[in-house]
Amino acid sequence: MKRLLINSLMVFASLAFAAGAGTSSTVFERSDLNSPESTKKQEDKVGWKFGYRIPSLLITQQGTVLAFADRRKISKDQKVGATLPDTGIPTDIALKRSLDGGLTWQAEQLIFSADNCNYHGELTVTNAKTRRIFKFARRNPLGEGDEAKSPEKDLTNQEYQAKGFGDYFVTSDDDGQHWSAPLPAAIPYPAEATNCSLCNGVHGIQLAGGRMLIVGKYTLTAKGGKSESYTQVFHSDDCGKSWQQGVVIKPVGSNLEVVMAKTDEHTLLLNHRPAGSKHDADSARNSYLIGKDGDELIQANANRLYAAVCHAGMTSQSSDKTPYKLFLTAPNASLKANTNALRRQNLTLFSSHDSGATWTSELILDKDFSGYSDLQFTRDGTLLCLYEAGDHTKSIKCCRLKQTGAKLIFGSTTPVPESDAAKYVKDSELPYNVVAKKVMNEEGVTWNDLWAAVKPRQDQL
Repeated sequence: MKRLLINSLMVFASLAFAAGAGTSSTVFERSDLNSPESTKKQEDKVGWKFGYRIPSLLITQQGTVLAFADRRKISKDQKVGATLPDTGIPTDIALKRSLDGGLTWQAEQLIFSADNCNYHGELTVTNAKTRRIFKFARRNPLGEGDEAKSPEKDLTNQEYQAKGFGDYFVTSDDDGQHWSAPLPAAIPYPAEATNCSLCNGVHGIQLAGGRMLIVGKYTLTAKGGKSESYTQVFHSDDCGKSWQQGVVIKPVGSNLEVVMAKTDEHTLLLNHRPAGSKHDADSARNSYLIGKDGDELIQANANRLYAAVCHAGMTSQSSDKTPYKLFLTAPNASLKANTNALRRQNLTLFSSHDSGATWTSELILDKDFSGYSDLQFTRDGTLLCLYEAGDHTKSIKCCRLKQTGAKLIFGSTTPVPESDAAKYVKDSELPYNVVAKKVMNEEGVTWNDLWAAVKPRQDQL
């Protein structure tokens, strides 16, 4: 919203969402940060010390909440709070289901499981027509024990998958209760591309016309031998049986950690993790507005939001009014760059009414350590945020945000009192009120004409 210079300004507002006591639940918890007895019981059962990363959310067609996370396993001999690396260790993909909107959770399932393999969570997406759920993961086979087995560099996707690496997927046709065995995913990356994979965690989307959208990344070698990174949208018009190439972008920022949300039923926004340092002056989250059902770049919005160098969560709320309202969560996020060193804390919820061109801070969800996150709306309009919480990513929590139904009301500047005429110019507030009313009307904000209410009674007040 435009900044106005007004002598006296009254704004009556309330948050669109409120987080109160009892609205947050622990979904996944690291094995070694509890009591010694609990730690031993859990680790003896699994055979490893383990913890969770890379949260992903999906609301099924039946309204069930599905929470996914990487379950990373290291030797029980490792120290408490030991690092859980991205690669080189056995990693499963875990799932928990909630039938009550994220209040309570059923027992953990493993939908990608292999001691000699590292699975890294990618996108989740569902098809409204068939109700089939797709979960993707990046497969990296391991050597003996937990020794990393790395493929040769600069392999094409075909070469990569021939060695057992690359994008795999599982499906469920019964609301996430049972899952198929993992299969290689036929994603049509360019034939000459290397470092191919779908993007980390979070979720894909489906448009009202039935098209399903996911996003991936790869590298191409330009003239002179320089490597260039790209982000590409992929779409399916046959309920996920096959995938086709959509728009391709050469992004500013990470092309691996990208979130997506629709702004109407033909347009979506991609938002990229910053490429900068730990100072948010260098860590702008860059967005790309994509039209024609994922096939055309409309606009790039640079330097609109700054945040710690970290994955974000993003979703939108469908309505009769377009563009849909967007919501984004990121740690240590701000609307203005500065030179402070940033840690992954102060997970903040932002909203946008203009397809990501501008953002408004809603509230801080967690003031302590907070890392990757994902956002989804339940059937009753509750906004869920699944996020990494605590030092050493102690747990993955689900925060439930109920919409308050509050309405933003803008109060006009009241008349300048006659007694202050020597200090203020009489009626000087009127031009400001004219401009303010025009802006409020453009933004759809209710106008409360305090000037008109006060003027007839000014001598009595």
